[in-house]
Amino acid sequence: MSGYRQLLIDCANDYVQARTSARKARILSSLSQIESAALAYAQCAEQDALATLAIHSHCGVAEKDDLLDLYNAKFVPEGRPGRSVYMAIRQSAPKNRCPLCSQLPVSTIDHYLPKAKFPAYFLLPLNLVPSCERCNDYKSEESDALTLHPYYDSLETLPWLQCTLLDGEAVAISFGVIDSVEPSSLRQRMINHLHHVGVGELYQASALSHLADIRHRLCMLGSTGGDSAVQAYLIEEHESRQVRRLKETLEKPPHSRDNGLVIAGKGWVHGRQAAGVR
Repeated sequence: MSGYRQLLIDCANDYVQARTSARKARILSSLSQIESAALAYAQCAEQDALATLAIHSHCGVAEKDDLLDLYNAKFVPEGRPGRSVYMAIRQSAPKNRCPLCSQLPVSTIDHYLPKAKFPAYFLLPLNLVPSCERCNDYKSEESDALTLHPYYDSLETLPWLQCTLLDGEAVAISFGVIDSVEPSSLRQRMINHLHHVGVGELYQASALSHLADIRHRLCMLGSTGGDSAVQAYLIEEHESRQVRRLKETLEKPPHSRDNGLVIAGKGWVHGRQAAGVR
């Protein structure tokens, strides 16, 4: 964690005006507590126990406003000490695709555990996830529901989504989570992800658009080969996409888990790749 500690020191030391000296002092006096919080986060994440981390309003003597300002003023803006780390995380998603929805391009960073309740993790790279604006805005700061964590919940080869075609005058589709997913805590995060990140709506729109694109083909198959021909075509489509996505999973992008993501050349290794929801 020495590199993470140095990142905090570099950002805090960028406060050079007299009016921010007290804030700088509070942050520097709280380095050990912030580091301890980071270690606890990493351990809980590995053990599927992030839900046990306590909500807090300060870390050491550093208050929430101190840590929020450190993030907003010294980590995000161009020319500030933390900018290179911010951009390394933001650019770490394979193919620049938002790992929260796997639909839209990355344009910002999301705090997995929300800033409003967990200020100790404002600058912790393991809590910072590359994200599109939509997913970042959709997630509620006040929600206590844990969603899928792109660094720890690997779903590339795990069937988990259930799609239902609803009867009615117009074609309608709903998405849910397969009942057999284990452990139950992972299944609950999947359910939360569909609702609290809004990916269910994205998947519905994408699926309906795709059905509209292939409607003529399906009608032709149905008229000549019946339901079995339509089903066979859809299964072939599914298998083709599954093979492509498995191939993408097996290819190691520049910032893979094996290579690690070296943060700002400081020797603190992120070591996680945003896997993405599929």
